[in-house]
Amino acid sequence: MTAVGFFNPYPPGLGGGEKYLYTIVEEAVRTAGVEVTMLTPEPPEPERWRALNVDVDRSQISWRRAGPVSVSPRTRGLDLLVAIANHIPPLSLARRSVAIIQFPFAELGRPPRSLERRLRLRSYDKVVCYSEFVRNAVIERLGISDPIVLPPPVDTEGAAPAAKVPSIVAVGRFFPSADGNNKKHDVLIEAFRRLAPSGWELHLAGGLGDHRGSHEYLADLRRRAEGLPVSFHPNAAPETIARLYATSPLFWHAAGHGETRPERFEHFGITTVEAMAYGCVPLVPALGGQLEIVDDGRTGRLWRSVDELVEITAGLIADPAAVARMREAAIASAARFSRGRFVERIRAEVLRP
Repeated sequence: MTAVGFFNPYPPGLGGGEKYLYTIVEEAVRTAGVEVTMLTPEPPEPERWRALNVDVDRSQISWRRAGPVSVSPRTRGLDLLVAIANHIPPLSLARRSVAIIQFPFAELGRPPRSLERRLRLRSYDKVVCYSEFVRNAVIERLGISDPIVLPPPVDTEGAAPAAKVPSIVAVGRFFPSADGNNKKHDVLIEAFRRLAPSGWELHLAGGLGDHRGSHEYLADLRRRAEGLPVSFHPNAAPETIARLYATSPLFWHAAGHGETRPERFEHFGITTVEAMAYGCVPLVPALGGQLEIVDDGRTGRLWRSVDELVEITAGLIADPAAVARMREAAIASAARFSRGRFVERIRAEVLRP
């Protein structure tokens, strides 16, 4: 048997990082002769992973409690360790190790100089990241010369555009941030207020956590949207999100707007690709990983200010033919990031013997 461990040091969640890692877990448990162990601070909840379109039965995995300090000895004897991190991952003692670095937040622009940090990095055979944008940061901040770009899996297969109605959709988690590092729903509400398109609606969907701060954040957004045709869809079911994508001609995104630190930009843009797959034309900030997804004027539009977002949106509302052209190009382009392509590369780059 081949022993494979997956290390995730973060609290349970259902975001892009979890979808990335758990899709690899799903592929591992489907591989004959592989035993999977989750190394996490809290017991895994594979039943919840189904919201990410990941199907893993609890009986297919085992669990060992592990945190950033305690995980290293638990990697001894593993044939493969896959670790996800926002900084230098912990020392691995597995026979082969792969690090998924979402973004090197903690390194402050300087390659690691201490022997301990260098040893931790050298214990990994490969470093994988989401986009060229992240790859450049990994090279600069961690001094790694050859990280591999492996874009996240997006459920493009089976996406079926429907009859479009006059609506704009945005999808992103509802969570507060004292430093402004969130999905910028307030920016979208202000843009919609200034746009004031007759007969159009704005739909804001995304996950909502149980903690008080997130609920206060959503309540503030509702106050900002008073008097506007804005609908909120917290913790919407996947089929609801799919319907919003399928019936909306335009998709808005604002994460990273007004920020200067690259870690606050969108590292890739899974929801942007999801929208494109449903024929929903994206209007996204000209920042971060979004630049690798949207071909400005062909598959969507890039904006650099709220004024420009309002102007571009008004122009597209007045030009349905341009929207139709970009819609077809967006659908074709989204296929580059399909789940099937991701799995092919995972087998070749990560799960290979």
